[in-house]
Amino acid sequence: MKSSLLLVSLLILLSSCASIDLQEVEPNKLDAEVELLQTPTRTRFDLFLSRGIFDQPVRLGSARAFVERDDAVDIELVEAKDSGRYGYRSDSTAAITALTLETVGRISFPEMSRFELYGKELIAGERFYKDDTITLSLPESLADQRFIVATATCGSQQISSEREIPIDQNEIRLKLDRLMSQLNQAAEADLNGIIPVTFAVEERYQPNWPAPFEVRSIATRDETQFTVDTSGFRFQAKVQVQVSNQFFFSFQNQNWPVQYCY
Repeated sequence: MKSSLLLVSLLILLSSCASIDLQEVEPNKLDAEVELLQTPTRTRFDLFLSRGIFDQPVRLGSARAFVERDDAVDIELVEAKDSGRYGYRSDSTAAITALTLETVGRISFPEMSRFELYGKELIAGERFYKDDTITLSLPESLADQRFIVATATCGSQQISSEREIPIDQNEIRLKLDRLMSQLNQAAEADLNGIIPVTFAVEERYQPNWPAPFEVRSIATRDETQFTVDTSGFRFQAKVQVQVSNQFFFSFQNQNWPVQYCY
């Protein structure tokens, strides 16, 4: 019995690792996932082709996959090191408008204006403390969602935190004590030191495409970098709220173990 289960597991593992040509894949078993990130200075596009519930990698074989840009230039996707992955990298400011996967179909992309944080040059490379507040302006948006994404570097470790903000919000008032609390929670540690932070805003899109095309991630993004010196501010607070005569909710900032960042 154990040997039979081992054989079945081995067959499943082999079938999921060995790639297959696109021409050999049943249309209802093909998955074509799309990932696109555009910033003010670069474009990164990836197409992930797989088959079935075990995500067997799919090669293009004799078929082609290419993107169309709004400057009337078509770019053929290049095969990546990972089997089933095809991509395109560019520092062009031209927007991608469509993807064609030969023998499968063509999809169009939503209108995506390049997103830019206004005022980022005033804070780039600066040192701040946890009691500081940073203000940045945001342009109008065509996106479906907008997120704040912060990444702290602590030694060789990168800790990220994100939260959604209203799509029509036109200004960010970033309180750095709150930002560090979110990063501490993500790290499950009290980060201490002079900490490099990458602060970004991402605008995300969710187009409705026919199968087999799926959105993995489509976003425009802009970011800036600064440091937060945690030595300048520290607090401990506790708030208790009575919600009825019998029940109490207690909120207290987590006492994480201290982690020093060098």
